[in-house]
Amino acid sequence: MSDFSYHTALGEGVKLYTDAMRHFVREKLIARYPNNWFERGVLQHLQETQRKLLKQELDKKALSPADYLHLMEPVHFRQVIGKEFDHAFAGVWTDFKQTQAYLNQAVTARNEWAHPRTGDMLADDAAEGLRAMHKLLERTGRAEAAQVEALWKKVNGVADDAPAKPLVVPEAQPAPSPAPAGQLPYWWQLTEPWEGFQNPAKIDESLFAASLGGVAAGTARDEYLNPVRFFEHTYFTEQLRQTVNDVISRMHGGDGASVTEMQTPFGGGKTHALLTLYHLVKSPDKAMSVPGVKEALGEVVVPAGARIAVVDGSEMGTDALLKEDGTSVSTLWGEIAYQLDPKAYRQHVQPSDDRGEKPGNAAYREVLKVASPCLILIDELISYLVGLKFSNARRTQNLYRQTVQFLQEFLQEAGNIPGVCVLLTLPQSRQEFGGIDPGQLQQELGIVEEIKPRADRVVSKRMPVADTEVYTLISRRLFKPADPAAVNRTVDAYYESYNKGREQALYDPTVYTTDFRRQMVDAFPFHPELIDVLYKKWGAQADFPRTRTVLQLLANVVADQWQIKPPAHAIHSKHVNLERERIRTKVLSAMGSAANDSVVAADIIGGDAHADALDERRGGDYQHHKVARGVATTVLLHSAGGRSGQNGAMPSDIRLGSVSPLLGPEYTDEVLGSIEETCYYIHREGQMLRFQTKQNLYRRIAETANNQPQHVIDDRIRTAIADAYGSSQGFKVLQWAGADGSITDQPEPSIAILAATTKLRVQDDTGQPSASDRKIIEELWNRVGGGFRQWRNALVLIGADRDLWERAEQALREVLAYELILDQKSKDADTLSPQERKDLDARLREKRASLKTSLVTAYRWLFYPDGDGELPAIALPTATAGDTIAKRAIERLESHDYGNPKVLRHMSAMFFDAKFSPRVWDKDTELDIAELSRRFPQWTYLPILPDRDQTLRSCIREGIKDGLWSVVYGDKSTTTYRRLIEKPVDLDALPELFDSASFLVRGDLRELIRQELGSAEPSPIPSAGEPGAVISTTTTTGSGSSHAGGTPSPAPVPAVAKRYARVRLTVSELPVVKSQNLQPYLWKALQEADPGTRLSLSIDVSSDAGIPEDVLERRIREGFEQLGINVDWEVS
Repeated sequence: MSDFSYHTALGEGVKLYTDAMRHFVREKLIARYPNNWFERGVLQHLQETQRKLLKQELDKKALSPADYLHLMEPVHFRQVIGKEFDHAFAGVWTDFKQTQAYLNQAVTARNEWAHPRTGDMLADDAAEGLRAMHKLLERTGRAEAAQVEALWKKVNGVADDAPAKPLVVPEAQPAPSPAPAGQLPYWWQLTEPWEGFQNPAKIDESLFAASLGGVAAGTARDEYLNPVRFFEHTYFTEQLRQTVNDVISRMHGGDGASVTEMQTPFGGGKTHALLTLYHLVKSPDKAMSVPGVKEALGEVVVPAGARIAVVDGSEMGTDALLKEDGTSVSTLWGEIAYQLDPKAYRQHVQPSDDRGEKPGNAAYREVLKVASPCLILIDELISYLVGLKFSNARRTQNLYRQTVQFLQEFLQEAGNIPGVCVLLTLPQSRQEFGGIDPGQLQQELGIVEEIKPRADRVVSKRMPVADTEVYTLISRRLFKPADPAAVNRTVDAYYESYNKGREQALYDPTVYTTDFRRQMVDAFPFHPELIDVLYKKWGAQADFPRTRTVLQLLANVVADQWQIKPPAHAIHSKHVNLERERIRTKVLSAMGSAANDSVVAADIIGGDAHADALDERRGGDYQHHKVARGVATTVLLHSAGGRSGQNGAMPSDIRLGSVSPLLGPEYTDEVLGSIEETCYYIHREGQMLRFQTKQNLYRRIAETANNQPQHVIDDRIRTAIADAYGSSQGFKVLQWAGADGSITDQPEPSIAILAATTKLRVQDDTGQPSASDRKIIEELWNRVGGGFRQWRNALVLIGADRDLWERAEQALREVLAYELILDQKSKDADTLSPQERKDLDARLREKRASLKTSLVTAYRWLFYPDGDGELPAIALPTATAGDTIAKRAIERLESHDYGNPKVLRHMSAMFFDAKFSPRVWDKDTELDIAELSRRFPQWTYLPILPDRDQTLRSCIREGIKDGLWSVVYGDKSTTTYRRLIEKPVDLDALPELFDSASFLVRGDLRELIRQELGSAEPSPIPSAGEPGAVISTTTTTGSGSSHAGGTPSPAPVPAVAKRYARVRLTVSELPVVKSQNLQPYLWKALQEADPGTRLSLSIDVSSDAGIPEDVLERRIREGFEQLGINVDWEVS
């Protein structure tokens, strides 16, 4: 079977079954009727209509007796085996009622296969038919039994091979690791599923296919057939306990309702409530012996001799039912009466049953009196009525009208006979009605209070499962109990996370109620959000599937998560693994038109799914926890069902489906900001997100973006980048520099933002630009025109990274696409709703801002001249909003976080004296200040001074103040000095410092000049613009007063502070909350004393709670490595 489907599997099973049974039936009938097996063994036992049809076939085809077997169909096997059960087939099957039930199921399966619905059939229906056929063949000894069994296992999901070819192969999962010691344990460390729900490949979905008729006939699984096993897995809700008490009270002649219509939250699950009553009344001693039943129900006593009748509409057909004593029953009233009392049936009901006309009330009242106390259970009634209503046979259509009339009178009459109790189930959705409008049938059955006021007095509506009990019911059905204390600790951890978002209103206010907390405890290990999606949203759609489908889905989710054992404290919507074919199929069947396989494959699962791509781009925890995939899965589940306009997820819904003690809301919110741009089929309306089968607006934008010609991008990007260049004080910004192969040579500090015609490729082994690209950059820096660059220390260059530039081009394509779609002249503009246009306008503004940031980020490679005359490259980090290319490049060169900065806007005298003085100043000579200024833009071992003159003047002034040097004014070539400046205030009065007439002097030379000028007449300081002005020398006493005449006393020289090359500082028991004080009192002080100071830190950390390993590795060690700082840690 290359293209597997449930319908195909059932069809193959029907063929195997039919062929095997033809040969087996013929073999047994020949043994009893050697000469005329077909006439006496087959035709004689068929109904008149069937007999006529077969005779017509015999006449038409002129078959030989050897070929008669090919005329038999499953419907004939039921009649033949029933009539010959104790004769030709004696000893083959031992239980008549059970065998007839299996034969009926086989007939139903054949009919469903022959008249299929649109799309594939339900797995439950196929599995039920295949199981019945296997049970029948198993007793025959035919080889086909094993083949049919294999098909049943495949459909039921317990075969060795998968039931369908999946869209993707689920990823191999790493070996599960429990939560670190001392931390909150994961859910799978606190509880485990029941054995049947632990292996995804071995989930037997028929566990949830309870059938009241199957139990009554003995064909059901032992879990439902055996009352002890049934009650071992039954959770008694408050409403179910009350229903049991009411039924038993009524059967004792008490005040309980005579007729009860069972309703349940999921539009299904009513059958389980009926089975509870069936086993309790049928086997009270066994039921009450199961631990927990007596505690739940109290001293319930079933009346002695109580009788029970079971009608399963899905098991009844339009043909007569053959009983073990040979009686034939063909109506609903006949079936109920026969089960209650065969004798009363023959006496009061059989004639009307034969005619297909409802019995009189008096006659049926006699049956009920004889049977009292009795319990009458009617399940799947609509399945039976639909078969009658849409039959082509006139008699059957009349039987439909008679049956509806009988039900109206019967339900009312039951209230008049003490001890008679009727429970029936009616579906709540169009799907369960077989496509008939529920309101129409409710009216015809006379149980709607607006139609039949008397029925309102007779029929009681009961919901065995209250809304608040759904969480406990589902949890206990699939999981073993967990330690309550551990569960509460987990819930506490969730609330610690929820409370952090309370002020920001990140969650629905109901999250903070005691009811929701109780739901979290009751639902564990499920998160109540997942159950609410299925209950409140899926349950609101008109064709919501039965409870068994929901439980089958959850069972598969549980087995999948149990096998994976993810780092999770509860099972959320995000954990519904759509890579599992059986999970995906059930989800999509509930989605209806909201999604299909192609939608899920494109956006959520598979190697190239869009949500996974978003996680990979973000990396880290996003990729580890598959945040975007979880968000998309949650949106998908919320997109099914709900009232019009409400099928979808609000941000608060998605946070509940994603946030946990391990993952804060910031991760979810980050993804929510761009999820519909990433996933093609997620649509946004305001804040509501939902899946649809049509591509969203952003997919159209993406296609428009990708269709933009390259020449349009090249032209527009030159305009867009103008806003990204920026500026930096003291630097001349050279825009799109080097496009002609040269950059201007000038002493003013310049930053050359290179034209993107030169885009740098990263060399994999070094992480630096490739050698060929570096050569281009170095050529621009070294040479200008035909010669070498003179002002090599005045130029820094910044070039674009090839990959990042391509991203920036893509960002520009998106901007152009938004503009084109919003253009009133475009065809797309007319299709936009006002809300879509508003959203797109806002997004366009964001995209334009993002484009600028992308362009700034693209200029990643910063080249600057270093002390060795080389041109190293710095990789700049990702830009942030507000950054410009020039600004962040110069800020990086100014930063003290990476050692000695290349750009200085302030240079202390001590720093200059320690770092540069030895290389630019011979201690025995004067230092020409003008020449010093010229050396800064030339010599690469010096820093770049954006405001060179002012920075040098401030540095010199500070040196004079600290006594490191003085300034002498004069002519060095003739050693004619006119003035020695030893006070900052006198330097301030000097209008020109860089005129080649000012020199720095120190040491013995300064002392010599001081002595020489001491006897000179003081000269006035020349004012600005006075050429040849003579500068006088002023000497001071210790008190600073001037002395006219006499010998002046030398100015006192301040003592130079003692300096230490190595210092060890010890700060003990520093609370981490006060560590911020290290910045002003330690780091800043050391930095100001010497920016080149190097530190070796050894930090002993003590923490009662413990420091997580990922904090040490990811946030601390990796963070420092990005700054070029090595950090090691060890546990002490």
